[in-house]
This record gives sequence, structure tokens and C-alpha cells, in this order.
Amino acid sequence: MTKPVRAIVESAADRVGQDLIDSAVAELLARGAATKGQLLRAAQRAGARAELAVERAIQEFT
Repeated sequence: MTKPVRAIVESAADRVGQDLIDSAVAELLARGAATKGQLLRAAQRAGARAELAVERAIQEFT
């Protein structure tokens, strides 16, 4: 897992605001620094809260 992916997932698990998660995910995906699959797999390992936040952010991006 890359540092940016880990930072986003840990922030999502720690209940950082959804707007910040949305913004970070959009930036990461737009730069091509990670894939949706990488983000989702990492979030799933971090727990339900992180998974939900990252899924919502990906939906906002697409």
C-alpha cells in the first residue's frame, strides 16, 4: 500500500470529514497515483467505516 492510499484510508477510518476524503481520493485518482481497486482493497482491510467513506468518495469522483 502506498503512503497516499494509507493516509486516506487511515483518515477515513478515523472519521475525518467526508469532504476531505472525497477531495483526497479525487486528487489521487486524477493523478493516476492509485486505482479504485487499490483504494477499495485497502479500505476493506481497514474496516467498514473506511470502506464506506472511500466508496462514497469514488462515486463522487466518477
